Amino acid sequence: MLRTAMLRTGVAKLILITAVVLTSANSSFAREWRGIVPLRSTRTDVIRLTNQCADQKEACRFTLGTEDVHILFSGGLTAENRECASRLPPETVMFIALEPREKLKISDLHLDKRRLHSVDGSDPVVHDFKGYRTDDGLVVSLFKDRVLQIVYLPSETDAAPCSDYYRQPESFAQIKLAHMHVITGLKASETTKAGEKLRVSADSTMNETRGYTWTVSAGKIIAGQYTKEVTIDKTGLAGQKLIVTAEISEPFGRHTVTATCVVQILP
Repeated sequence: MLRTAMLRTGVAKLILITAVVLTSANSSFAREWRGIVPLRSTRTDVIRLTNQCADQKEACRFTLGTEDVHILFSGGLTAENRECASRLPPETVMFIALEPREKLKISDLHLDKRRLHSVDGSDPVVHDFKGYRTDDGLVVSLFKDRVLQIVYLPSETDAAPCSDYYRQPESFAQIKLAHMHVITGLKASETTKAGEKLRVSADSTMNETRGYTWTVSAGKIIAGQYTKEVTIDKTGLAGQKLIVTAEISEPFGRHTVTATCVVQILP
């Protein structure tokens, strides 16, 4: 009897330990999208698994199936996050943002409601906009019950090397009612020599995690498309004026703002 009781106690302890280990393991692994996991996958993995992003090194946008996809790589981080980028393999996936092209409800995501946390990214005035996050790195933005955006982030364990960057998960899917969103400015030298690379950065009152769409009147964008800072090759433009335009939109195309700057190219 004693031996049987001890055996049962031992089995019970083993089951408890196993349950704790499984719970810890589940909370330490981030969700994946098509086999791609933030901070564990790189642009090489994205190209292999989706056949996309071959010509976009800092950030990438494309449509796959019924989803519009935006992926930021570590090379597209701004200057204040350079230390984070230096700790990661080149072209590491920072986050994946999806916008469904067809009507999708939060119930279609089959999330455990007990593990959903409300975030502060929703508009305090318009209650139809809501945001939720999970412990394993998923952030969802809603209008009423319709999913506007799904963002895949790393788990808390994986995010440790870049904890400052991921400190506010809600910022990656922030939904607010726009009253007068504007691009507050484009930063670039008013004049620059033809042989120099031109860098232009943007700031906006809108959520900037998904970056800007950049266009130029001449020259070629060689880095930074869909990020906050773009690099332009001005070869052959001596004596000309270059117009640089930045555009940024909220998820679901609710609001779009643009700004331009003019740069004189010296001989």
